[in-house]
Amino acid sequence: MKEGMRLANKYEILKEIGKGGMSIVYLAMDLHIHKMWAIKVMKRTHSSSSILMQAWTKEADLLKELDHPGLPRIVDIVETSEEVCIVMDYIEGETMETMIRDYGPPPQARIIAWGVALCDILAYLHQQSPPIIYRDLKPGNIMVKPKGELCLIDFGIARRYQINNDRDTTVLGTQGYASPEQFSIDQQSDCRSDIYSLGATLYHMACGRSPLHKEMQALPDTISSGLQNIMQKCMELEPKNRYASILQVQYALSHIQEYDTHYRHKQKLHLRLTGICLLFCMLCFGGGVWANAYAHLLHAQAYEGLLEAALQEKREDKQKQKLYQAVKELPHRKEAYMQVVAIYAQDGCFSFLEEVDFKRNIQPYISHEDVFYEELCFQIGKLYWYYYETKQEAQPSISRMKAAYFWFSKVHTHVKTQAYALAQAYANIAKFHQTITLRMEEVEDAGMYQRCYQDMEHLYQQHQMKAPAEIVELESDRMFVCLLVNYARGLHRDGISEERMLFRMKTIKEEVMQLNTTTPKTKALKAEILRMCEEGTSRIHVACQKEKQDGTMGKTA
Repeated sequence: MKEGMRLANKYEILKEIGKGGMSIVYLAMDLHIHKMWAIKVMKRTHSSSSILMQAWTKEADLLKELDHPGLPRIVDIVETSEEVCIVMDYIEGETMETMIRDYGPPPQARIIAWGVALCDILAYLHQQSPPIIYRDLKPGNIMVKPKGELCLIDFGIARRYQINNDRDTTVLGTQGYASPEQFSIDQQSDCRSDIYSLGATLYHMACGRSPLHKEMQALPDTISSGLQNIMQKCMELEPKNRYASILQVQYALSHIQEYDTHYRHKQKLHLRLTGICLLFCMLCFGGGVWANAYAHLLHAQAYEGLLEAALQEKREDKQKQKLYQAVKELPHRKEAYMQVVAIYAQDGCFSFLEEVDFKRNIQPYISHEDVFYEELCFQIGKLYWYYYETKQEAQPSISRMKAAYFWFSKVHTHVKTQAYALAQAYANIAKFHQTITLRMEEVEDAGMYQRCYQDMEHLYQQHQMKAPAEIVELESDRMFVCLLVNYARGLHRDGISEERMLFRMKTIKEEVMQLNTTTPKTKALKAEILRMCEEGTSRIHVACQKEKQDGTMGKTA
């Protein structure tokens, strides 16, 4: 295609921006809405095999079904007698491969951040039904946007996992990044194939070159042994020896110090020192103390083994069972508690049955004497606040807040920490919704609305500084809009102007409109918030006008 050429009398070709083995990519302008798109073009007379043409059409079919900020959207497909053209999002930025080539390997902190972001995209693909295996993860297929977000491109060889199939239909992939099973005629690639490619991509980030002839010891000294250990586990030749799921890799990258050789050495040294102390106790104080101390050592070893076993498990229910056992072994260690809370939240729903499990297997072992008690209470409070699946359909948000208040109210002493301030804001908002009806009846609600508004504003500003999970952001936005719409008169009476309320609702609406939702639950939540904002503007105006009139009448009387 030449510059200035028009496709389907709708898209004007501006320039060529990329060329691959299968296609050419052009930048084009939509003449109707004046928006730029990327157009991938493949000639029907392409000399390549039919496998590549099938991969090309498969890319379009897969992407049409997906909706994630880390994946390009397909907006149109134009077919002519000579070529097939896919119109998709134009992703601004550079490929990770180009950035590393031009600027050198990034620091470890950025490698970890990019790794976590890639895990998030791959987790979305793997959670499809059936799972989608990307199969070609490498720096050349990762776009880094101007603000640092990542986007995967080129879905030409991605495929859906086939449960009853024991081998791949075609052998495709990039040497050095593709897993060994992708080049085998006897094995089928699965989610662990993408884990191998992620490890290879992390290696490229760390040393600036392909891992085709990798020498892990040649990595820079700035790369910790923890990150090296994660890479090596991702790139095990046997799939069964890799991480079982991409979420496990994400957890490992987010807790990098736990995988550091120095950290593990300290843990082993701690156990050895404990053993020496036990021997000393045996010699000095006799058998009773020895027996108790030795039992504690056995519990510690069992605890570490259960944590490791939980990380290796692929099924969520088995992961939780291992962690429940770990809590019972050593109730005064925090790792198992935190991992259980993370598992409860990872699918966006803390179900009624999970709460039953929690109350049976976790809550009885939580002690206010533990140094991590308030940190744990804060995390459990957030679990209830955002993820609890209450049976009270009439007011689900209120029910979640009431359940969360029990835990937030226990965060008392860490006055200087951000967690304390947030916990207090959560607790105050929950208390407001629990008591406001009674206080209104008793005409004792003065000042309550302003305090609740300030707490909601505090949460809102925190989310502006650090982008939370989409379900967390949407639930917070819904609660804020509900406060503005349902209590506009009280807010106005407490000094929050109509202009201030409408401005905040406008900013929330704009941000929600731009948010790319990835699950049916968050899509429904987004639609609900936008509907509330549309209806809320007039309701806030009417409520404020009534409050002004009542105030004027009161002064006249």
